[in-house]
Order: sequence, then structure tokens, then C-alpha cells
Amino acid sequence: MAKNNISAPNGPSSTKSIFNPFGKITVQIINDLGNKQTLLYHYKLKDDYFGNQSLQFGQSWLFKFWRQFFGRTLFYCSFELPNGRHWFDIYRDHRESSGDNWCQKCVWKIRQTGPCRFNDVSKQFDSCYPWNKSLKEI
Repeated sequence: MAKNNISAPNGPSSTKSIFNPFGKITVQIINDLGNKQTLLYHYKLKDDYFGNQSLQFGQSWLFKFWRQFFGRTLFYCSFELPNGRHWFDIYRDHRESSGDNWCQKCVWKIRQTGPCRFNDVSKQFDSCYPWNKSLKEI
């Protein structure tokens, strides 16, 4: 189930809940490119391609899914930015379901420098990652 073009505030009030390893996961991306730039993106789960999408600055989009057993869930996106195309693993089980880094609702701001995930402890989008080193074809 996906919802398109949802206006998003600066940050969610809370993304923490009691972690349920078999619960539904929500991933939300927010266009934070600045200068009213449109974010063009594509996302994919293994062999399932979900097509071209776009978000205006400040808008968000989310999707929900059930985790696969044994930590194999992987969603990745490519993003068309003014400085070129980049890609990132927007949900990776080993990163989002371990230790203090886990999230049941994973909220990302997409920026020129890379994606930043909402940190429930600091209440900021300060868990930032670089773009993946090579481009996957989507």
C-alpha cells in the first residue's frame, strides 16, 4: 500500500514503537532538496520495479511492507538530482533492524549530499549516509 504526495512537517513527532520483528514496516521519503526542486526517483524490491515517481519540495511519499524472514528485505531507490543520478538502499534489514538503529517507521529526508534518517533520540534528521558508491540499474 502506498500513499503519494503527502505533505510532511519538519519531522515526525515519534517513529519509535515497540519493535515487532514480524510487524509491518513503513518507509517514508521526504523531498528536502531545497530551492523548490522536484525529486525524481525510482524504487525497487529485488525483482519488483515500482516505476518512476516524483515529489515536489517538502512533499513526502510512503510505502508499507512485511519484512522477509532471515533479514533479507532490501528496497533500493535511484534519485535524479541536479548533480546526477544516485542510488541508496532505502531499507536494508541489517541496518534498520539492529541495535539502536532499528526503525519500524523509517523516515528519510532526501538531500543533495545523501539521505538522512530521522533519529528518534535527537528528534532530528541527523542519521545521514552517503550515496551508494556505484549505480544500480533500475
